[in-house]
Amino acid sequence: MMGTQWRYTINSDKLRHIAGMIHLITYSEKPTHKLPGVLHEYRIRMDDVYRKAREIDPVVEEYIKLVTVAQKYPAQAVRSADGILSLVECFGHDRMVLACQIAMELCLFGFNELESLLVNREDEKYHV
Repeated sequence: MMGTQWRYTINSDKLRHIAGMIHLITYSEKPTHKLPGVLHEYRIRMDDVYRKAREIDPVVEEYIKLVTVAQKYPAQAVRSADGILSLVECFGHDRMVLACQIAMELCLFGFNELESLLVNREDEKYHV
């Protein structure tokens, strides 16, 4: 790019890429660093999500943890988890827990997959 100065500062813990008005920062994932970066905020947010899921049922918490592992980026994990928690209001506690159990058995991890099970009433086929 003409007229743009690029400056890189690299060490083993963080990479800063500064170009003109663009300022993107990726912080270390080492918990001992306690950096106030994006990953730290996602960890705090996910702790809150896990607490809410545990209040619904431990099965929902386990499912959300598996969804979090399946997502590529922390932002995706948070959005999926928030969406999954919102399904309780639409479909109810019992259906949600059963749908999470079915989704884990079928290895379907994500908001869209769980919502599809609930909308198509797949959980009712397994209801005792």
